[in-house]
Amino acid sequence: TTLGHTEEATLDVQQTYYNFGRTTPTEYFDDSTFYELVFGTGTYYWLASRYADCNASRACFGLRFVNSAALRGNDLFYSNGAANSHYYFVRPVVSLGSDIQISRDGGTADSPRTLSK
Repeated sequence: TTLGHTEEATLDVQQTYYNFGRTTPTEYFDDSTFYELVFGTGTYYWLASRYADCNASRACFGLRFVNSAALRGNDLFYSNGAANSHYYFVRPVVSLGSDIQISRDGGTADSPRTLSK
């Protein structure tokens, strides 16, 4: 027992990590407005979406981040007890029903996009 936790001999982890680069076409996404909102900012930021990346020696656990038009991930900690630290902003992920529409106009602080049914 370490700090009140019991160590386990095995760990069952499901692979959930994937990434894509700047060459991913906007047609990959259902809505070009989504692509513009998430990948069109030209900034680096954390995406509130976790992942597990499995390899032969250990499992890596991390958060996804957007780097301009690329989706990547940074490992934060590992099944062997190691850890990393990274510094980005956080952007929440929200799922909207198919009946919700995002306006194509606006997208600035002075003229924000609007949601409608």
